[in-house]
Amino acid sequence: KVIIFAIILAYSLSLKKISQRSPIIILDEVISHLDNDNIHKIISEILDIDTQIFITTTEKERIQINKKINFINLTKLVSH
Repeated sequence: KVIIFAIILAYSLSLKKISQRSPIIILDEVISHLDNDNIHKIISEILDIDTQIFITTTEKERIQINKKINFINLTKLVSH
């Protein structure tokens, strides 16, 4: 899983360099497939790209919050 993420990251960086535009990256449930150490490394790498990234997760508590990370709780947006 980490290797796949590294490929996505490298591709995104290449796109940014070639096109002079920041790609939008969408990662679905990547957190649930990684241990805490790799989650923190990946989040750190993501923040260094300086692009818009959407990550879906059911494990928000596993992500260390900082000023660059915003959470949107979709369960609060859905009416029952």
